[in-house]
Amino acid sequence: MTTPAVPRRCCLCLRCRTALFAGGVCDCGGTPQVACFEVPAEREAIVEACWGSVAEREQVRRIAQRGQRRVLATSMGSFSLGGTVAYGLAGLGPGVLVWGMLGSLTGGMLARHKGIRERKAPRGAEALPVVGDVSLRGTVVGEHHLVSPASAELCLAYSLELRVLAGDGERVMYRDAVTCGFVAELGTGEMVQVPAGRLRFADEAPEILDVDNLELEAYIDDIDPHRMPSEELYPLHFNLVREEVLFSGDEVELGGTFERETRAKNSAALYRDAAESHLRPVGVPVVRRLR
Repeated sequence: MTTPAVPRRCCLCLRCRTALFAGGVCDCGGTPQVACFEVPAEREAIVEACWGSVAEREQVRRIAQRGQRRVLATSMGSFSLGGTVAYGLAGLGPGVLVWGMLGSLTGGMLARHKGIRERKAPRGAEALPVVGDVSLRGTVVGEHHLVSPASAELCLAYSLELRVLAGDGERVMYRDAVTCGFVAELGTGEMVQVPAGRLRFADEAPEILDVDNLELEAYIDDIDPHRMPSEELYPLHFNLVREEVLFSGDEVELGGTFERETRAKNSAALYRDAAESHLRPVGVPVVRRLR
């Protein structure tokens, strides 16, 4: 869920599927293609980026319906065949039921597997640009004001990816990585102040098996308030969740572009006291959590 420190993400880059704030511009390179979930025409563009044109979506629906009919037909055939074999071998009526149930289950699973292979998967995101130098090493410090969407952990930052496991591997449907702000204390003694907002995690996040479904559903509803429960070709369709979470005290490496910001300790004693200085990211910072 969003907090006052982190604006709500209601837009999406159609190329890399990164969640963006209203009016945000993606940094994935190339021509920006950003659409908002709250504007009907733009939401339609998000659906089209994921599932194709209206004609292509209709084809996907037909394939899905054909797969459902195959499951039913194969299950019924397996039930009949299994029952016949049982009756012929044992000569007992109850065998029809037992073997028929087993045949129905096996046949249904095989048909469903074939249907899944034939079903057209949604289009995944383009790959993000390669991460550059990530060499500022330190410890992050801050107050936990975020709740991670998948694991429901109080944290400083998180990276969430909703993916679809397809025949060619995992396809990214949605990315979101934000922080409520933190300070990284570097080994050199310098400080890096990362403000609330977007960031990028350098490494692939681990898969989350124990997903907090209520938290994730609430998060998705906040991102896309116009989604319908009956929507078949949902743009944020997923069957795999990856998430990385950052806590105060974690060791990290930071990358990106930084500038030095200087502030006097006491404006009345500007020339007598040494000034405080820290590094501040320019653009979206990159973070690598050291496990």
